[in-house]
Amino acid sequence: MLKKTGARVASKFNHALALSGSVAAIALAIGGLYVAPAFAQETAQDAAPATAPEDESTLVIVTGFRGSLQTAISEKKRSNDMVDVIKSEDIGQFPDLNLAESLQRVPGVSIDRDGGEGKQITVRGLNSEFSRTRLNGLEALATTGSKDSSGGTNRGRGFDFNVFAADLFNSLTVRKSLSAEIEEGSLGATVDLQTARPFDYKGFTMAGSLQAGYNDASEKTEPRGTFMVSNRWADGRLGALLSVAYGTRTVIEDSTNTTRWENAYAASNVGRFQSYSTNGGTTFIPIAPCTPAAAAVCNVDETHVSGTAPLNPALTGEAQKISRAEHPRIPRYNHFETEQKRLGVTAAFQMRPNPATLVTLEGMYATFGSNRDEWEIEAISFSRSGQGLPKTDVYDYTIDDQGTLVKGSFNDVDIRSEHRYDELKTTFQQLNLTWDQNWGDRLTSKLLLGASNSLQDNPEQTTFTFESYDVDGYSYDYTNMTSPTFNYGASSTGCNPDQACYWTYSSSTTSGDASLIRLRPQSVENGFATAKLDLKYELNDHFDLKGGVSSKKYEFTSTEYGRYTTSALTRNENASGAIVAAINSDIAGYSETVTVNGNTYLIPNLDKIRDTFDYNCNCTNSYGTFKVNNTNSSSRAGNRNAQEIDTGYYLQADFSGQLGSMPFRGNIGTREVRTQLSVSGYVGTASSSVLTTIERSYSELLAFIQRDD
Repeated sequence: MLKKTGARVASKFNHALALSGSVAAIALAIGGLYVAPAFAQETAQDAAPATAPEDESTLVIVTGFRGSLQTAISEKKRSNDMVDVIKSEDIGQFPDLNLAESLQRVPGVSIDRDGGEGKQITVRGLNSEFSRTRLNGLEALATTGSKDSSGGTNRGRGFDFNVFAADLFNSLTVRKSLSAEIEEGSLGATVDLQTARPFDYKGFTMAGSLQAGYNDASEKTEPRGTFMVSNRWADGRLGALLSVAYGTRTVIEDSTNTTRWENAYAASNVGRFQSYSTNGGTTFIPIAPCTPAAAAVCNVDETHVSGTAPLNPALTGEAQKISRAEHPRIPRYNHFETEQKRLGVTAAFQMRPNPATLVTLEGMYATFGSNRDEWEIEAISFSRSGQGLPKTDVYDYTIDDQGTLVKGSFNDVDIRSEHRYDELKTTFQQLNLTWDQNWGDRLTSKLLLGASNSLQDNPEQTTFTFESYDVDGYSYDYTNMTSPTFNYGASSTGCNPDQACYWTYSSSTTSGDASLIRLRPQSVENGFATAKLDLKYELNDHFDLKGGVSSKKYEFTSTEYGRYTTSALTRNENASGAIVAAINSDIAGYSETVTVNGNTYLIPNLDKIRDTFDYNCNCTNSYGTFKVNNTNSSSRAGNRNAQEIDTGYYLQADFSGQLGSMPFRGNIGTREVRTQLSVSGYVGTASSSVLTTIERSYSELLAFIQRDD
C-alpha cells in the first residue's frame, strides 16, 4: 500500500511512474513525477518490498527514505569533526519553503524569520555573521533586503538562505567544529550546500513535483514547482543534470510596534509632556519644560546646563512621575503586503575519462524578487521635539509598577499615515570546476576553481506620508502588550482617519514634521573568486596526511542614494509646493483605504502619485526636483566597498585506532593565512565626511587538535 507522503514507486520497467503528494492545512500537492531505471540513491536492500505478484514484470516496490538517513548517519560517524547532515531524500520530504527552514532541523540551529519564512540561521547562540556558507565547495554569500524591523538591507556577511529553494540541493552539512583543512572565518558553523550531480544517479532520471497553497489572508493561490532531469552516457563515464525550482508567494502581515520606549531622561529624549490632567481632561496642570523647551536633554538629576542656558526646573510629584515614565516613541499599526517570486536553476556536467579521474563542472543561477508595500498609521510626535511631545497633553493615563506609561489619552498629537514601497531583487550566480584525481593507491588530489556573485538590488524605495496635526482624543492602551489598541481621535477639522478631511500634505514644519517624499534606492554586491588544491596521502590504515593551498578574493560594494533639491550635499525629503497644492486639492483621489485590526484609515496611493508626478525620473520636472545622488550627507554612510584577499596553506594528520577496547580517532594540524585588506568609505560627520581608503595586511597561524573517542 502506498503512503501519501514521500512514497516512491519503482518497477522492472525502464520508465516507471510515481505519484507523490501531501495534504497540509493550506497546501495541496497536485502531483509528482519520477522516472528512472533504478532506485536513484536508494538500494534494493533498503527497500521494504511488497508481496510479489505472480507476474514479476509488474513488481511494485515501495521505498521510504531510510537509505538517505543511514547515509547521513554514516557520514556523521565517519567524520572527525562535529557535523550534522541532511540528505536529499530528507529535504524532499520536508514541506520547507527554503534552505533556512531545512537547516533549522539540525540540532543547535535556529532561524530568524522575515515575512513568515526562514531567512538567516543562528548556531548555538551565534548569529549568521559568525557562520560561513559554502556552495558546492566554494564560499559564497547571498543577501536580500527586508523590512527595517527585520534588519533592512543586508550589508553584512550573514547568508540569506531564503534566496534558494530547498529542492535544489541534495545535501546540507552543518560543521560545528574546525580543523586545519577547513578555511578559517567561522565561530558558529560552516554550512556546506551541495547541489545534485549526474553521477549521484545510475542512469536516466527525471523527477518533478507541483504544489499549490491557498492563503486565506491574501486570497491567492501560490504555486510551487520543481523539475530535475539527469542522464549518463558512454558506459556511465559522461553525465549531465539540469534542475529547476520556481515558486510564488503572497504575504500579508498585520502588526504593531513602538519603535522603542523612552522617557524625558533618555539620551534621545525630545522633552517633557506639556501638561497632565488628573480629572479626565477637564483641567490640565503644566509641566515645567526642559531648557530650551524645543529640544533639550533633561538629565536624570533634572538639571542641565547648555552654554548660558539656565538650569532645567526640577520636577516633583505627579509631573516627575509622568516625565520618568517610559512611553512608546512611535506607537503604530503596520500592514505589509509582499509579492515574492523565487527561481533557481542548477546544471552539472561530469566526466570520468578513466577510473582515476573525475571532472565536474557545476553552475547555479537563482533569483529572489519581492515587491513590498508597507502601510502604517502612527503617532509621530511622541518622538519629536519642538511642536511634538513638548506640545502634547496627557490625561486618563496609567503608569504601572515598572514605571511604564502603558495607557493614556492625549491632546495635540501629530498623526502620520505612511506608505513605503520597495522593489527588491537578488540575483545569484556561481560557476565552479572540480578535478578529483587518484595518483596511485595512496595519493589523491582535488583542485577546485570557481567564482560567485550576488547582487541585491533595491531600485525603488519610496516613502510618502500624509499628516494630521494637533489631533485631540488620541489614545493608546498597552495593558496587553501583545495586542495593544489605538484610537486616533478627531482631527482639528473634526474628521476621522478614514476621511480625506482628516489629512493634509504639507511641506511646512510650522505645525510639526513636514510630509515626506523619500527616495532611497540602494544595492549590495558580494563576490568571491576561489582556487584551492587539496592533497591526501594514506600512510597506512591508521594515519592520513593532508595538505593544501588556497587563494580567495572577496569583494563587497554597497551603494545608497538619496533625494536632494537645492544642494547636492544635503538630502531633502520635503515636497515641492506644486505637489502640495495638487494633492491637497484632492486628497481622496491620491489615497486608498486600508483596515488593520478593525481600524480603517487612508494611506497615500503611490501608484497614482507615481503616475502623476513621475518622482522616479531622477530629474527636475514641472512638479519639482526628484534627483538622487550618493554623495549627500545622509546617504554617504551607505556607500562603501571592501576587498579582501586571503592566501593560505595547511598541514593536517588524521589518525584512528583503538585505545584499549575503545575506538580512538582525531586530527592535528596547522593553518597559516595571509590577509590583504582594502576598505573605502566616508569618515567624518555630515557634510564634512571624506571618502577614505585604508589598507592593511596581516598573517595568522592557527593550530588545531581534535579527538573523538
